[in-house]
Amino acid sequence: VQAQVRIADHLLRSRMNKPMGFATGGVNVLDPAVGTGTYLLGIVEHALTEVEKAEGPGAMPARADVLGSALYGFEIMVGPYAVAALRLTRMLQQYGGHVPGDGAQVMLTNTLESPHEKIPELPLLYQPIGLEHKRAKRVKDTVPVLVCIGNPPYDRHAAATADNRAMTGGWVRWGESKSGSDAILGDFIEPVKRAGHGGDLKNLYNLYVYFWRWALWKTFEHDLATGPGIVSYISASSFIDGDAFLGMRRWMRKQCDEIWVIDLGGEGRGTRKDDNVFAIQTPVAITVAVRYGSPKPGSPAKSHYARVKGKRAEKLATLESLQSLADLKFDPCPDDWDAPFRPAGRGQYFTWPLLTDILPWQH
Repeated sequence: VQAQVRIADHLLRSRMNKPMGFATGGVNVLDPAVGTGTYLLGIVEHALTEVEKAEGPGAMPARADVLGSALYGFEIMVGPYAVAALRLTRMLQQYGGHVPGDGAQVMLTNTLESPHEKIPELPLLYQPIGLEHKRAKRVKDTVPVLVCIGNPPYDRHAAATADNRAMTGGWVRWGESKSGSDAILGDFIEPVKRAGHGGDLKNLYNLYVYFWRWALWKTFEHDLATGPGIVSYISASSFIDGDAFLGMRRWMRKQCDEIWVIDLGGEGRGTRKDDNVFAIQTPVAITVAVRYGSPKPGSPAKSHYARVKGKRAEKLATLESLQSLADLKFDPCPDDWDAPFRPAGRGQYFTWPLLTDILPWQH
């Protein structure tokens, strides 16, 4: 969390003319899977520590007010949502700041549901839940987001049915029309089909992919998102080079100017096990996708790759030492639209045909 916060703050200061980083007015930040609020709390702590260094302790209450009105979080589970709202309120008050009149801007909602759907009036007992949905819908509809940051859920969920669409991608995967032709996940799917990898698409239907698609839409494609933005996620790393994700990589390159992938490894299955920074078996990566100004859809984003190796403690120590992206050695990735987010291999070996092309039947 701290590494992602410091990297985003440095980009705001150095590349987006935000001299106080997160504490600059107008820097709206959203964590769309806020959990108990760890990212928002990390932003407050880091930003106000920097304010104290630059402007002195007397400036901290006013800057805390700025943060209180610019930090947003969405959470689908009632327990974490309540904890996040309480923790954020308490931290802002500790620094002398205030939350907006309707409370901390942590909202109980399903991030992936439609931002356009009309919310029905609920019975009296459930009206507070309806109010949360309305607050979240207002943010989805009318609040431009400069930074989308977090740790989205990742899971290859159960098979989708007509009854579980809300939990298998919601509006992102299914859209609002009966045919689903307006679903924004189609931008990830169609290039895969055209490339002849439709049989691999089952790997794309993962919660973290839906959250990536939503973040790109909200930060770079929304009606109010015409300029710069940052998406910083730690998520499963299967998108780095899997065939099912070539459309995702293409869309990221189309929307952004620069992309950095910090591969943390962590494969817990098979014979070549690797320590994970989390207590899970799925390899993970921190990805920072940035646009500096107006979109340039005709030019693929420059992408960079770094691998952090070692035991869990060593990986965490490396992240703890990061102050900016310049503190890691990145290798450039190919510029091809669909290419993996990894450096191209060097040498004659990499010109040979794949074994799976020569022997396409595998068992």
